[in-house]
Amino acid sequence: MHPALHVDELLRKVFDLCCSDNGYRKTLVQLARCCQAWKEPALQKAWENLPCVTPLVKIVTTDGAFSEEFGNYARMVKHVRVGTKVGKDVALETLFHDTTPLLPNLQSVAVLMDGCAAPAVHLLLSPMLATVTVDIGVSTGRATGVERASNIATYLSALRSSSIPIQKLNIRGFACEKLNQAVCGLSTLKSLSLKVGTSLSTTTVINIVNFPFLEELFIHADRIDAESLKESLASSSPVFPTLQTLDIRSSVEVAATIVEHVRSASFTRFSIEVTQYNDSTWTHLYSVIPTTTQDISIDYHVDLDEPTNDTVDTINDHPFTIRELGALSKLNTLRAFRLETSTPVDFVDKDVEGLTKWWPALKILDLAVSPYGEYKEDGDQEAQMVPWTPKLTVGCLRAVAKGWPDLECLGLPINIASESKRAQDSLIHTHLHTFKIVRSLPTRSCTPIIEANIIFIRNLFPSIRDDFSIFK
Repeated sequence: MHPALHVDELLRKVFDLCCSDNGYRKTLVQLARCCQAWKEPALQKAWENLPCVTPLVKIVTTDGAFSEEFGNYARMVKHVRVGTKVGKDVALETLFHDTTPLLPNLQSVAVLMDGCAAPAVHLLLSPMLATVTVDIGVSTGRATGVERASNIATYLSALRSSSIPIQKLNIRGFACEKLNQAVCGLSTLKSLSLKVGTSLSTTTVINIVNFPFLEELFIHADRIDAESLKESLASSSPVFPTLQTLDIRSSVEVAATIVEHVRSASFTRFSIEVTQYNDSTWTHLYSVIPTTTQDISIDYHVDLDEPTNDTVDTINDHPFTIRELGALSKLNTLRAFRLETSTPVDFVDKDVEGLTKWWPALKILDLAVSPYGEYKEDGDQEAQMVPWTPKLTVGCLRAVAKGWPDLECLGLPINIASESKRAQDSLIHTHLHTFKIVRSLPTRSCTPIIEANIIFIRNLFPSIRDDFSIFK
């Protein structure tokens, strides 16, 4: 055997590559049988990440004794997944009569669907545990969803009573009241994701705002009462003292209430998916976003199925006019601005030039505007949907190239078929690599203009990848 195959660090890298195969555990077991030098590193890699608890159950003795073999393998486990009820969970329970952790080196746990009701979940305790991921599923009106959520609540309470300072918790699905209460006690968290729809309580949000180490928060706050939240946060201090990232699905009012009270000096990322449409609160939200923010993402879709007689008001009154966005001009350290909306964003070329002055350090600008059209009426005729045509021309790209020298990704609603006045100079931008243009369908007569505009774009941004998207 070549001496290099005895180098432990090299062996472990090779075994890491083996883990990319779906049947990697079988492969690693075969490698462990090759020679004594490979046995330990191969077995450690095979047992490090368990797709279920069944391998542990299989080595429990018939009388439920804690064998030496079981202990040796249990110490190798660092990550485990519980996906279904295991028939011998009771056997595992009998092993845990004292305070000795069943899996002493366990670092992360993933509990999915039916696994949330498994008794063995309560045994997944370890002083090394840092990450818990849970997918409870939805509540269908039967007891199943409540039972799963309640069982996970018991598990989280066990973690707290065992003084295990987990740092990351992800919960998806349904959260009963008991689970809401259990989350409130996990103040050691650095990252918390509660994507539980309308089952997140206002009380839970009020409690987690004071978590002293929380850096990342991802929540679905669909049913949070804005007024109750305002009253509670007004008397709470400090609020989110270490928060860096807030990703929220809620009304604009709830999001603004939370952002307004953030006291962290390291807040850099804000993302919102809007669930209630009240345009009057956007100005307040824009005004309270901290000046330390470097990344903003907005997902805002309105129902355009109802006809309207005044399409001008539809465009001018929505929250993404250049006038409304003006409150964000203070964010001169902004690195990324993403907008996904079905609302027409009626920018003109000079507006883009204004954005370059607001956010000179921008690296990502993605205005993923995709309105499918506007309703217009002609006398007594039935309202018809007509394509929306952006007012931006390719001429605005000169301002982009000049004002954002470090821009890497760009998405704009541009009328690719429009003629524009643009000076022919040697201006070249070399950092942009991803580019997509949202536009309306041009007529066949516009083909020469489109071809000329594409040539202009490629000359201006030669670093754009060959597979860039001009049309969406």
